[in-house]
Amino acid sequence: MGGATGMYVAVARPGLVRKLIVCDCPTSYKDTAPLASRAEAAYDVGNMDEAVEKTMGRWFLAEWRGWNPEESELVRAIMKTTTVDGFRTCIHALTHESFDVSRIAPHLGRCVETASMIVGERDANLPQTMAELRDVVERGFADAGRKDAKVGFEVVPGAGHVCYIDNLSAFMKAVLGFLRS
Repeated sequence: MGGATGMYVAVARPGLVRKLIVCDCPTSYKDTAPLASRAEAAYDVGNMDEAVEKTMGRWFLAEWRGWNPEESELVRAIMKTTTVDGFRTCIHALTHESFDVSRIAPHLGRCVETASMIVGERDANLPQTMAELRDVVERGFADAGRKDAKVGFEVVPGAGHVCYIDNLSAFMKAVLGFLRS
């Protein structure tokens, strides 16, 4: 939820954020049933075990989990400290009809100096979704009179949803390249 939070903060407080990087951020969830069912399944059984396993599979590539079993177990243990109520609350926020960052994306052009989108290559449909989001943000820059402003877009090869874990070196190259520009 960090990408959406960053966008909302940047729009709510123009000028506070100079360079905004949005990573692996869905614009909204059109099909909310799969996420909602995970939250309800956790509630029904009273624990986070199955939800954590599904999240591990979505967030971290199987290759990374295989190459990094100790770190994988550490992340799993941290995830299991999430309460069922906390998980349900996050899922409710993500699946609520008001969660749609494409509504605020056009306003970023008058709120930040520059922006970049970074996404893991193997993060479901997010590479395409974030390319579309980048286009919306870029049009917002043009509408704000900044027609020459280009919004960055980097796909981190071989990475899933948590691209800074799956391919740290490519992620850092994208981030540092943007920050230095």
